[in-house]
Parts: sequence; structure tokens; C-alpha cells
Amino acid sequence: MELDADENHHKFLFLDEAGFNLAKTRRRVRGQRGANITMCAAISEDGVVGRRPCVGSYNAALIIAFLDELNQ
Repeated sequence: MELDADENHHKFLFLDEAGFNLAKTRRRVRGQRGANITMCAAISEDGVVGRRPCVGSYNAALIIAFLDELNQ
């Protein structure tokens, strides 16, 4: 009995999201704070497949749009 591993091609895609604050000062100082940027990246066994920064935070609609963009 042979394994059919060569016939079943699966592509695993890992999605990661990280947030950054662009403030150059401490948080406890009065005044304007820097903007928050969220980076969403898709990584496969071949490396980084796609990435998209967003000002603010990601929601379900933005993640679905990012996945649709990767699927094309």
C-alpha cells in the first residue's frame, strides 16, 4: 500500500497580525499621541506571501478583503 502524499497538495497559509504605535514620546505625557498601525501578513512555507498595513485596527471585513486579495 502506497501513500498518496504526492497527490494531495496542501498549501498552508499562516496569518499574523501585529499592532504598532508611532508615538515617539512616553504614554503618560500630555499631548497628541502617535497613530496606531496594524500590520497583517500572510506567510507560507515559501516565505511572505502578502502583507498589508492599516491605520487603526483590523476588523473582520479588512481581514476578509486581505484574504480575497491573496486568493487572486
